[in-house]
Amino acid sequence: MLILVRGMTAAIVFTTILGLSVPRAGAQDAFDVDGLVQRMSETLAGADSFSVHAEKLFDVVLLDGPKVQYAGAMDVEVRRPDRLYVSYGDDLSAKELWYDGKTLTIQDHNSNVHGVVPAAETIDATTALLREKYGLFLPLAELFSSDSYAKYAEVAGKRYYLGIHDVDGRPAHHILFTGERADWQIWIDAGEVPLPLKIVVTQFDIPGEPQQTIVLSEWNLEATLPDDNFEAEISEGSLLAEFLTAKEEN
Repeated sequence: MLILVRGMTAAIVFTTILGLSVPRAGAQDAFDVDGLVQRMSETLAGADSFSVHAEKLFDVVLLDGPKVQYAGAMDVEVRRPDRLYVSYGDDLSAKELWYDGKTLTIQDHNSNVHGVVPAAETIDATTALLREKYGLFLPLAELFSSDSYAKYAEVAGKRYYLGIHDVDGRPAHHILFTGERADWQIWIDAGEVPLPLKIVVTQFDIPGEPQQTIVLSEWNLEATLPDDNFEAEISEGSLLAEFLTAKEEN
């Protein structure tokens, strides 16, 4: 899935679940939250290549106030340090992204246009380039990072360990983090491999406090991903468009 939203904050989450008991003061100290997130980060960083599927629900706040929920799905393939593929579609858009270590290509299927820009030498450096030069944030970029724990530490405020809760039949550690502009929750598999299973973000700095929920499944930490998976396949008749830099957009 690929939503490229200009000015979007880092993916962070919070949600209220009916029937969930309110954590008592100090509950965040009852479990080593930082240690669990560190182990998750090390698990992802230790995978030379991986693939994952994601289902997403997200809110759009209309100009006159009502909030509408839409749905989407995404498939991601990562081969470290310099290969990335994302296929995304939702009720409003359909996009693909290819990064082959030299260039990054984005295809907008609804408009049948595409853009190509020189990329950096690694996934980390390329996602930073997109953010800083073009104001573009890739979905789940923190998971592609070689150190997702560092990304979490940048934005996490208070931590709350909420217990073992279910994600599609799998027991998972449920954690809440609070931030300055958004709150986020993450569910991390309570089994032998601490993979993220669900992420929920609420951006309370935006009118209407839109929320997005991402459920992650079909993890493969030993995926075989040949070079041609990351070579752009441009749709017939697609027009070449230029990326606007963040400065130009302002």
